[in-house]
Amino acid sequence: MRDWSEIWTRIINGPVKFSEKIAELLGEGKNILVDIPKNLCWREEMRNAMQERIETEVADCELEIVDVREEVETSPLDYLLDRCTVRTKLRHTMNVYEFLRDGCLEEGKRNLIFWFKGIPEERVREFIDFLHEYSSKMKDGCPLLLVEARGNFKVSKTLPSRVVRMHWSDHVRPYDISSFCNILAGEEEGIDEHYKDYLATLCSAVCVGDAELCACLMTEYAQELQEKGIEEALHLVQADGRFSARGEEEVGLNISEQHILYILRTGDAEELDRRIRHAQIAVLYPILELQRENFIRRYEGNLTVFLQTEPISSYDGRILDPYDLEWGRLYYISTATNAAQFLNREYEVTKTMKEIRNDLSHLKCCTPEKVRYLLTRAQEE
Repeated sequence: MRDWSEIWTRIINGPVKFSEKIAELLGEGKNILVDIPKNLCWREEMRNAMQERIETEVADCELEIVDVREEVETSPLDYLLDRCTVRTKLRHTMNVYEFLRDGCLEEGKRNLIFWFKGIPEERVREFIDFLHEYSSKMKDGCPLLLVEARGNFKVSKTLPSRVVRMHWSDHVRPYDISSFCNILAGEEEGIDEHYKDYLATLCSAVCVGDAELCACLMTEYAQELQEKGIEEALHLVQADGRFSARGEEEVGLNISEQHILYILRTGDAEELDRRIRHAQIAVLYPILELQRENFIRRYEGNLTVFLQTEPISSYDGRILDPYDLEWGRLYYISTATNAAQFLNREYEVTKTMKEIRNDLSHLKCCTPEKVRYLLTRAQEE
């Protein structure tokens, strides 16, 4: 089984560019405030990819990853002084940042980078304020800082020029999730190409930014996705417990940006349906139109004669070209007139296709059965 976290963190463009930019900024001597989602997927694997990139591309650096919750009981400045200097030598008349720089040089600790992760929510403001002060007063030779904070937090004042704020969402876009889901779909055997396209689009639209959840759905719950729909598959994923920590509400984001497991837990059926419809319109509408063209092509001669003798009207007047007939008109012709015996045997086809089109046009989700009907017909032609 492929390691999908490797694909996501080291091949997909958005996450790769994110890691590259962080390494580039550190190489330029910048401190970084990293803004990541609370529900970031493959968190440790993403950190590992970033760490490798930094250690490879930032010359002669020493990178230390610090779990704040477990390792930093003091202030960030005190922590750095304890790690990089002999504190007993510090006098109140000394410039603390010069002392820090000189202490690093005396201890042979050059090109140090401290990566603060796991910052408790109640200490985020403390670390941002420290990063602001530190970057304003730091001396060349002081350690560089990478402060990783979760959530859509606000910075109350302009950061100094030596600090760059990196937003995950600025680099990892919906296209990245779509690309990843298409790779996932391509690996699945025994599924028709139309269904692969549909499942990839459905998972990327519903799961928004969670590539890990997409991988779980498409590799372990593909059958449930096809037979019972994505809501049922998501309930099964939720029940197995692996994503129990996923789905926190992100303050400041609108409902369309919230994690799908948060949507599921709050029972927001309207938002779930909206995401499903988004995928269905993108994939099913074009197939529905191709099916309509193919259907009319089979009966073009009969329909042309029929339209010359039976008045069928639209908003633009009488219809004479068969290709102007929508599924609703085709259904009417196959059921409501005596002159169209040639379409009687297609009653079920026109009825179901009309229902699918009406669902998509009137803000309703197509059932898994209707999706399967349409995609099976597309496969057979």
